[in-house]
Amino acid sequence: MGNSINISGYLGRKARYIEPPVGSCDADAQTFITAAGITDATQIAALCQLVVDLKAGGVWNDLNALYPFVGGTATTHSYNLKNPVLYQIAWFGGVTHNTNGATFNGINSYGNTGYNESLIETSSNTHRSVYDRSTLADSRCQIGVANGPYNGSYQRNYIYTNYSSNYYMDCYDNLDNYGRLTGANGGSNAFWLHSRTSSASGAMKAYKNGVFLKQSTQTVYGIQPILVTYIGALNLNGSLHEPTFHNLASASMGNGLSAAQITAYYTALQTFQTTLGRQV
Repeated sequence: MGNSINISGYLGRKARYIEPPVGSCDADAQTFITAAGITDATQIAALCQLVVDLKAGGVWNDLNALYPFVGGTATTHSYNLKNPVLYQIAWFGGVTHNTNGATFNGINSYGNTGYNESLIETSSNTHRSVYDRSTLADSRCQIGVANGPYNGSYQRNYIYTNYSSNYYMDCYDNLDNYGRLTGANGGSNAFWLHSRTSSASGAMKAYKNGVFLKQSTQTVYGIQPILVTYIGALNLNGSLHEPTFHNLASASMGNGLSAAQITAYYTALQTFQTTLGRQV
């Protein structure tokens, strides 16, 4: 926006003066843009609109970490849009960073978020999401953490978008049929989200592109993992496990979201990805 002449002030005081342009970007978006060093005009506009849309949809306050993977570098992709000074990702292994987001090598690559949900969330109030741009089945984890015996304690919170053409989403289940939601994925290139909003039966729900897929049939059973969440792999007892080779264009963690919030979240995020030319 250019400078403007205040005509009323000119006429009233017989002296012309120039008003500075009024900023149009949300302050929280600008904080991220400055911290991450984003300079591309299209990316800046997309980020500004994303934050405005998330706030208008009532989603913003329930996000603890949102990684928009914008800017095309390991550094810009490491920052948390919700609060750039918290939960910055440390990248390991062969992660490729470009304008499409972060692409993992399926061997030794992952991002350590430093996000320990047991210190931040409650077991009855959580969500995880990833925006996956890949289609091939890799039977690997896109975001997650688990501690205790892998097939025993079940202290875990994760998303697998394409495990033999099925999705798997787990949240604190002591038995697989308590907190695990699974089904045919219909293609993994999508926005995937699971949300738990209470400890009641049916409160754990899975969504694809904002559309409800399935809900749990049991009350919450189990406890939260006490380790940090990995992106691009599962943090299993503090070790890298089942790293993906998919390309992710965003990921988030935070409080449980209602159906209306999830619809608003998908709409806002899809607008963002479309502006950047990487929507699926």
